[in-house]
Amino acid sequence: MKKMISVIVPTTGDREEEFQRLCNSLDKQDYKNFELIVCSQKNHEKIESILQEFHFDKNHVKLDKLGLSNARNIGITHAKGEIVTFSDDDCWYLKDSFSNVIKTFNENNSDVACFQMFDPTLNEYLKNYPVQSKSKLSMVDLFSKSSIEIFINMSTVKLEDIYFDVNFGLGAIYSSGEENILLSDLFRKSYNISYFPIVIVYHPKKISSQSHLSYQHVISKGPLFSRIYNKPLGLILLTLFFFKKYSKIKNPFKLYFHSLKSLQKYNTKLLNDLEK
Repeated sequence: MKKMISVIVPTTGDREEEFQRLCNSLDKQDYKNFELIVCSQKNHEKIESILQEFHFDKNHVKLDKLGLSNARNIGITHAKGEIVTFSDDDCWYLKDSFSNVIKTFNENNSDVACFQMFDPTLNEYLKNYPVQSKSKLSMVDLFSKSSIEIFINMSTVKLEDIYFDVNFGLGAIYSSGEENILLSDLFRKSYNISYFPIVIVYHPKKISSQSHLSYQHVISKGPLFSRIYNKPLGLILLTLFFFKKYSKIKNPFKLYFHSLKSLQKYNTKLLNDLEK
C-alpha cells in the first residue's frame, strides 16, 4: 500500500492567489496519495470556496486563534499520513515533488528528511545549499533549515514528539525559529535527521530593501538560543551573533542590551510554564 503524505497548511486567508497556486500544484502531483490539512485562522469562507474547486483529499480546520505554531500543532493531530510536511500558503510544489519524497524515504533510513527550496521566477535557490547529501545532520546544521523543507516519517517519529513551541513563529512573542526548535528537540531524542539536495518546494525569494536586520528578528535570537541550549550558552551565542552580524544591525549596542532583557524574560517565562 502506498504511503500517504499529509500536507499541513496554516493560513490567515489573506493570500488567495498564492493559496490557489498551492492547490493547483497539489492537484497536478504525479503521486496522488496525499491529503491537504488547512488550518485557517481568519477568512474561513474564502479558503473554503477555493478548496471546493479541488477533489483531492482535504480537511479544513477552522481556528479562532492566530499563531503559526499553534495552527501546525493542531493540524498534525488531524494528519492521517505516514509522512507529514508543513507548507506555507505562498509556496507550491513541483509535479514530481511527492514521488521524490517517497522515493527518498524508501531508499534511506531517515526519520526526518530535509530538502531544498527554489524560486523559479528568479531562478535562484533560497539558500546556499550543500551539493552533497548528508545522512545525519549535526545540531549546527539544523539552524539553516526551514519548515517547508522538512518531511517527517510518522512511522518512526512519535506524534507526541512533534511539537512547535508556541512562543516562536509568526503571530507569537518571538517571530521566528520555531522549526529550528522542533528539529533540535527531535535531534535530542535521537531521531535521524537527513538532508538531500533535491528541490521539492518552490517559494518566492524575499528581496529586502532594508540593509539592516529587523528588530523582531534580532530580539528573538537570545530566547531562541536559550530555548535550544540553555541560558549561559544562549548568552554566549547571542554575543557571537552580534559580533558576526554587527554591520547588519542598526544601533547594535542598544539592541544588544534589549536582546539581553528579552533572553532573561524568556527564561523566566519558561520556568513559570514548566511549573504549571
